[in-house]
Amino acid sequence: VLQYGCLVWIQSFLAEHGASASQGMVVGLITRCLTIFLGLPAGWLSDILGVGSVTAISSALVMVLGLPLWCIIASDPTSLLTTSLAFGLGFGLLSTLSGAVVTHFNVEMFPTE
Repeated sequence: VLQYGCLVWIQSFLAEHGASASQGMVVGLITRCLTIFLGLPAGWLSDILGVGSVTAISSALVMVLGLPLWCIIASDPTSLLTTSLAFGLGFGLLSTLSGAVVTHFNVEMFPTE
């Protein structure tokens, strides 16, 4: 849900509320670059703490930070700075933590040995 809501739906929300297409591209690029570059550190963190722990931590962060970040975006959707910080950095970090390790959780539940 976070991946769709964050990476797809917020782009439509920004365009519908007056943000330019280039602004949507910039904040989307920030989010996706964070996901790419922080995927390995998130995997390393899951090796140290365990996949279940990182999944629980990321779920708790989404629960606590999701609404405040959304309120920041909704307060001024035409501001590049506001959307870059809240959407690009905020949801970028959340989607990295929640999206990078959740598939590994399924793998650990069904070992091959």
